Amino acid sequence: MKKLLILILGLILFINTSYSANAEVSKEGKVKKEVDATSEEILLKLVEPKLNNIITEKYGKEMSWHIEKANRVHLILDHTKNPSDVYYKMRLAVRLTDPEVEGHQFLLDFITIRLDNPSFSFKNRYKETSSDMKVKLIKYEQLGRE
Repeated sequence: MKKLLILILGLILFINTSYSANAEVSKEGKVKKEVDATSEEILLKLVEPKLNNIITEKYGKEMSWHIEKANRVHLILDHTKNPSDVYYKMRLAVRLTDPEVEGHQFLLDFITIRLDNPSFSFKNRYKETSSDMKVKLIKYEQLGRE
């Protein structure tokens, strides 16, 4: 009975994980993969070039980094201004290493950014044809070594 239960659980796990990625191999031996991505991953890829600039300015050189987590994402609707100010505010946890230093000492920083796009406002949704998203630094916190 135990063996049957283990076999069934093994089959279920094998069948369920087979849907997460799909790959094709061409005649030349090159691989084309289709991997699931989250909306968070897509958003972070869009802001990555600006984050490169922000981190380079903060440290005065290029650093190796990756985003650990988007801690908070808020839609800010400020109706105290005329016209209303509509933007996204995002706080990111970023893990960094200095490629020039041996030993991989990790640094942890928190970066808060503002994402602006003219079409974020509901009134301008169809008036604005530009999709240029602006990324502005709100706050940079260096926590130091982990």
